[in-house]
Amino acid sequence: MDNRTVQFHFFATPGEAKLIRDREKEIGILNESVYLRKMAIDGYLIQMDLGNVKEAVRLLGITSANMNQYAKKANETGSIYK
Repeated sequence: MDNRTVQFHFFATPGEAKLIRDREKEIGILNESVYLRKMAIDGYLIQMDLGNVKEAVRLLGITSANMNQYAKKANETGSIYK
């Protein structure tokens, strides 16, 4: 017999309820209680600020383009100085 005797209750908007049910289906969990219990215990939300990473990727792309220009010139002429 199940020893779960404490009940949790919360309200959701129709849109939130649809998102919850869509996630259940996506993951393959058919029992709403199992999904909600698993997410409440093990689930987590990570919100990351990737602004610095995006800037680093942008700068890396610029550097990469410059290196490709040097490589192309070296391959064409045998020297990067010509």
